[in-house]
Amino acid sequence: MRIIFTKDGGNPVCEMLAASKDHWDACLIGHQMIKDGLAADADDFDVTPIVCTRAEVDDNATSLLEKRCG
Repeated sequence: MRIIFTKDGGNPVCEMLAASKDHWDACLIGHQMIKDGLAADADDFDVTPIVCTRAEVDDNATSLLEKRCG
């Protein structure tokens, strides 16, 4: 599945391929973008197709997705 991260009304930020159509793939890519400094936080990007746009990491890059994406 191709996942396109956009911001500011649709401007592409990053485009990546996920191994499956599982929304967790998109969330984990979002985590990595935040960790790599490509996005400050989840509010910096939206995801197409719509899956989980609330990816967050704590200080140890531990997933908080269970609370946000459940």
